[in-house]
Amino acid sequence: MTRVAKIDLVNSVAGEFPVSVAASVLGLPRSTWYYQASRVSYGEKYAALKPLLIGIARRHTEYGYRRATDELV
Repeated sequence: MTRVAKIDLVNSVAGEFPVSVAASVLGLPRSTWYYQASRVSYGEKYAALKPLLIGIARRHTEYGYRRATDELV
């Protein structure tokens, strides 16, 4: 069973059993479950930058990542 499948199983029984018990039965470290629960996806993390970078790219087609970074700052 994959790590992701184990995390999904722990999530599905989290209301009925403590996380520590469910994780230990599956052989999943609690720290892994807590890390994944608090993790934010890449898309969500940088969603606010996307419109800004698209605007810079439309105004300045010759800009590379260094100039775009300077423009953001």
